[in-house]
Amino acid sequence: MRKLRNYLFACACILVTVQILHAQDLKLDTGRPIEKEITGGQTHVYQISLTAGQFVRLRLDQKVLDATLILAAPDGKQLAEMNLTGAGEQEVLAFEAAGGTYKLTVRGVGTPKMAGSYRLEMTSQPAAGESDRKYLAAQDLLLESLELAKQNPKPPQLF
Repeated sequence: MRKLRNYLFACACILVTVQILHAQDLKLDTGRPIEKEITGGQTHVYQISLTAGQFVRLRLDQKVLDATLILAAPDGKQLAEMNLTGAGEQEVLAFEAAGGTYKLTVRGVGTPKMAGSYRLEMTSQPAAGESDRKYLAAQDLLLESLELAKQNPKPPQLF
């Protein structure tokens, strides 16, 4: 009986911790950059409220530590994971919103002993233009090719 009580207490503590962490999601708005420190393995989650058709560009300036951008749709489905560059460079992720509240996760790459900082900025416009749609198509092809490369890390034998 005591083990069951301890187990239930541990489950309750985990649930409260998850709720607290979820409640700490930050809001990301257009034109209001955020600068934060981050360590390897640490994640920062941002809520982004958007209207249907809105074109959004996210820019992450990585300082000292590499980081990954992970975008999730309002239904929780992961839309994109972007980590093409390393520390000291920019990650850029663009998308056209279907409307609702999106979640953007910034995850530090490396061990918890590694530390750095970043500057995250969002720009948006009411609708994507022709050049924006071309950019989105190119970005989709790049992300698809990276996913395929992960599935088959060996280069094809030509001869």
